[in-house]
Amino acid sequence: MLIHFVTSLQCDIVLTESTERKVKIANCKNIGLTKVPTFLPNDINILDLSENNIKNLSNYDFERYRILEKLILKKNKLHHIEEKSFVGLNRLKFLDMSENKLNLLHSYTSEKFLPLVNLTNLDIRRNIKQPSDTNLYHYPDNAFAVLEQLNFFALDMAPNPSFGKGFRILKKLKSLTFELCFLKYLNKSVFENFSSNINELNLTGCRLHLVHVENDILLPFPKMTKLNLEGTCMHLKQALNILSPYGGKRFKLINFGGLSCPVFNNENDNFVLTITKEMMQYLKTICVEWLYLSDNGIVDFEEDSLLSFDRPEFRYELSNNDLGRNVVHEKQQSKSSEVIILPRSLETLLLSNVLCYDFERLLLIPEGSNLTYLDVSFGFSLIGILFQKNSSQKIETLLIDGHPHSTFIDQEELMNNGKIKTLKWRDASLYIHMYPDDNQYSSMIQSVFKKLKYLENLDMSKNSLWFLPENLLQSMTYLSELRLSKNLFHLVPRQIMDLSNIKLLDFRQNLLTTLDKTTRIWADSMNQKQGLNVLMADNAFECKCDNLDFIEWINKTKVRLDSRSYKCTLVNGSLITVREAYEKMHDLFSHCESSIWLTVASTLLSTCFVTALLFFIYGKRWEISLLFYRQFRKIVKKKYCRSFTYDVFVSYGEDSVPWIKNCLVPKLEHEWKLKICFKDRDFLPGGYYFDTEAESIEHSRHVIFLLTPSFKASEDYLFAVERVKHEKRIRNIENIIVLAKDISLKDIPTELTYIWNYVSFIQWTDDTDDIDIMWQQLRLWLCQDLIPPDSNAQYWDIINLSIENAFNSDIDKIVVTGDFNENLLNFRNTKLTNIILQNGLNQAIEQPTFFWETSSSLLDLILVNDPDILLYTEVGNNILEANVRYHCPVSGIINIKKTPNKVFSRKIWDYDHVDLTNYKFDLSEVNWDNIINNNDVNVAVTNITETILKIATKHIPCKFVKVRSQDPPWLTGHIKKLIRHRKRLHKMAKKKNTADSWWQFRHVRNQCINLIKTAKLDFFNKQLNI
Repeated sequence: MLIHFVTSLQCDIVLTESTERKVKIANCKNIGLTKVPTFLPNDINILDLSENNIKNLSNYDFERYRILEKLILKKNKLHHIEEKSFVGLNRLKFLDMSENKLNLLHSYTSEKFLPLVNLTNLDIRRNIKQPSDTNLYHYPDNAFAVLEQLNFFALDMAPNPSFGKGFRILKKLKSLTFELCFLKYLNKSVFENFSSNINELNLTGCRLHLVHVENDILLPFPKMTKLNLEGTCMHLKQALNILSPYGGKRFKLINFGGLSCPVFNNENDNFVLTITKEMMQYLKTICVEWLYLSDNGIVDFEEDSLLSFDRPEFRYELSNNDLGRNVVHEKQQSKSSEVIILPRSLETLLLSNVLCYDFERLLLIPEGSNLTYLDVSFGFSLIGILFQKNSSQKIETLLIDGHPHSTFIDQEELMNNGKIKTLKWRDASLYIHMYPDDNQYSSMIQSVFKKLKYLENLDMSKNSLWFLPENLLQSMTYLSELRLSKNLFHLVPRQIMDLSNIKLLDFRQNLLTTLDKTTRIWADSMNQKQGLNVLMADNAFECKCDNLDFIEWINKTKVRLDSRSYKCTLVNGSLITVREAYEKMHDLFSHCESSIWLTVASTLLSTCFVTALLFFIYGKRWEISLLFYRQFRKIVKKKYCRSFTYDVFVSYGEDSVPWIKNCLVPKLEHEWKLKICFKDRDFLPGGYYFDTEAESIEHSRHVIFLLTPSFKASEDYLFAVERVKHEKRIRNIENIIVLAKDISLKDIPTELTYIWNYVSFIQWTDDTDDIDIMWQQLRLWLCQDLIPPDSNAQYWDIINLSIENAFNSDIDKIVVTGDFNENLLNFRNTKLTNIILQNGLNQAIEQPTFFWETSSSLLDLILVNDPDILLYTEVGNNILEANVRYHCPVSGIINIKKTPNKVFSRKIWDYDHVDLTNYKFDLSEVNWDNIINNNDVNVAVTNITETILKIATKHIPCKFVKVRSQDPPWLTGHIKKLIRHRKRLHKMAKKKNTADSWWQFRHVRNQCINLIKTAKLDFFNKQLNI
């Protein structure tokens, strides 16, 4: 059965031809094989069996593949290899068994490898398990000794390794790699039995232990040219000392990146490291092409140490170090010279992600420098780079990513060079400095770009740019690649079309909705001239009537695009690909032609109407001018010359008279000094009643409706409501306040609902605990809303009481904001500062918010009880026309997280399809006496329940459904069912795209919306006991 399964699987057989020979490849990767297939052609050269489930290699598994040269078995589950598994593989040169479960000590024997007489590359990495001890680990040297042609060997490293004399036979071995590494002890005898021809050693990722290293471990490798110790927990001082055998020699690569591990930090091997002359005594004599010292905790270096080399023809990287900041937060004096002259022969300088802000240092690029590549991306540093005259003539690549205002553009020597061919200025928020066009820094950027005449590659991705300053690219006649991805462009800038040598244009992840006709014609002409690649994935393309030419162009143009299936949005909001829109153009856009005629007709009709209207206005121009003048004079008079006879007009029923005389009048008139108008006292006899009431309302600043059980019975309440509505419409009344006393919400007159948006409501009770709060709330509405300058203590007491009430209500996040008319920049003890300290509030605004002729003040505040509430605050620019005295708006982002909905599963039984006969039969076969016979009634009940459910599961169909426990309380089962029906209709409408299917969807959608609104309103009405 297993054989049938294996032989049914399909492997891809690919035949590749080259000038030398034909190569047949069998790709059996990740197809579920459990053994080596025997159904493949016997003339394959490469066999890829990686990522399968092969556990064993049996005898003669590969005998039929006698011309196999490359065998890949990585990422299987190999744990056993039989003695004659590799018989027949005499021509095999490459064997990869990495990432399996082979035991290094027991899985390999000389008999197994004996047939592999031509093997040059052997990879058995990532097989060893983490050793539980650090005893001496003897590698099976006799097993590998038969592989005399071996050139590359990759394996795992034990904590305390021992490589026997059998490895001496591997004379042709040149590259040695240890990747899965548990190394702890590395003494000079470890490598003594390896070939002296080895020129490359990779010992990476040894992070389980702090490796103890002796200085002479590399003596067996006199021909070493590549040394990679990246990520190995070996102190940088030790790593530099093992270079002692290589004085005056040439290396292609020395990678000491990430050696110092903070987890092993101690007094002897401190992670904070200062490079000394003694540490550099061997490295400075070596000629190295690539040197990596990244991520080693280097905070400083002595003079004539780190950057002083006898033969400095190298590329140099110091990324991800912290030059200047001591991680133990102790201030230290810089030991290196403040001016460091870099070697003239330096070709590549990588200083990306460097932090140095404790002391200043100047790196000097000398005259005649060979520097060609400079990377200072994403760093915060007081290190300056100064270019002497004629020192930057060979720089061709400059990376200043993450620097919005790099000081490099200020240096005439660098920018006047004019030979820079590649400039990468990404993720630097350049939109801030390129807008407006006339600011100082924008002008500086444009001046620099004009000097880059020989620039070929420009990358300004991820800068939130939506435009380019005019003529920014005008001088770049050699520009061939322009990358502007991850910006905010809605259109391709016109100046790009003046570039005559452009070959690649990258506008991915912008906001392009289309390419206009001019851009499309230019792109076609450039492609015909020299070939053009345009990248536009992940834009906001629209598929609509006025974009049909663009859709057709995408599918027909010969310009090399990154896709022909860009996502685009239809008029109804659904997503589709541009290719689908092109193929279904007739069905999707058949209405476009009729829309054009409708547009023409509407335009003509509108033109006729506007013409007639203009003639009418011209004929009545003097009457219209006089009307506007009268209205304007009336508004100005009301706004600036308005004076009120009364502060408050009260409308009430007959049962409210005693409360008004005994409570309201003394409070408002005697304590608050306001003037009240109510009919039983202030309406004089003899005049027409409704005229008097209308005049009183018109001359009152505020109106109070006192709602009691007899309010509806009063003769004038309808007139008062209508009059107040009129006065509010013409803005004569400032506040409308409704006091509901001895009446519930359901008894409020319906006439008041028409002005409810303008009403301030108070539910008045006789509860002595709340009476003070209600009076304070009423006072805040009747008095001025803002605190006037030089306010008395009573205002501040009211504010303090309001804040205390918020704290007493158990609200965990409190924000208080507004214009407090109290300048917090004076740092003096005031009522406001006492309130802030008393309530434990935090003030988030620090910059002035009010400006006038001679000074500025901090008046507009944001107070919070927890500083973590605010993610961000700022003071904005003046938004008014006033330029002498003005307030600036303050804003902030509040950190409020929504509680995630909890989802659980519920089993649903389908009783309509129950197998009742078998269900009864199985129940009758149960020995209920054994189940019930238990002294504990709880155990008996549990046994009965489990038995019944177990039998029911066999004979009653069931399924699990997801239940969301935090659905809104008004979302009933019927509404959920209707929502699911609406979704099904929407999918069907998109698929069929017929008028009838869309009508059915819209009908159910409207029904669903109305039902949700009604259910939500009913729910809140019940909460309010309406």
